[in-house]
Amino acid sequence: MVLWQGIIRPYKGLDFLLYGWRRIAASSLNARLIIAGTGEPRLLQEIRDQVAQLGLEDSVRLDLRFIPDEELPTYYQASDILVYPYKAVTSSGALMTAMAFQKAIVATKLPAFQEVLKDRETALLVDYGDFEALASSLRSLIQEPKERERLAFGMVALDGFNSWSRIAKRTRQCYASVLQGTRQEALS
Repeated sequence: MVLWQGIIRPYKGLDFLLYGWRRIAASSLNARLIIAGTGEPRLLQEIRDQVAQLGLEDSVRLDLRFIPDEELPTYYQASDILVYPYKAVTSSGALMTAMAFQKAIVATKLPAFQEVLKDRETALLVDYGDFEALASSLRSLIQEPKERERLAFGMVALDGFNSWSRIAKRTRQCYASVLQGTRQEALS
């Protein structure tokens, strides 16, 4: 099971994911993609249409609705691989949520992701738009449970990376730095 979960927006790369997934479906792997989340009705219909046009109905499950917090763990626990094919991003709440579940991840090479994920250590990172690289990364994780396990184990090292106490400490350091700069200017 491969999971994409979140609020559906154009920059989140679902069209890229579905074109890459077409290569997975054509290879007759026993794999399923779950797209779970909500968004504007127009975007939801575009996703439905793309799945139908690409002939992916047998390997893609769409759960296009708001997923309540109490249901999220079920999706993550049932999944083997998490995918973040974003075109652009400054931060990702979905990724931060996913990190706690310590699953193998395939994501695009974006600065916000690269700040947290290390290619081939904690995730497989691909260039946005490289359908073959996306499919190849997914295919290798689908076929190699030990590689999924290795990447998931790499996530253990990130445990606490964005814990509330770490975030509070970094915020406090930021404010202290600003205040220190203000004091320096006042003394000048």
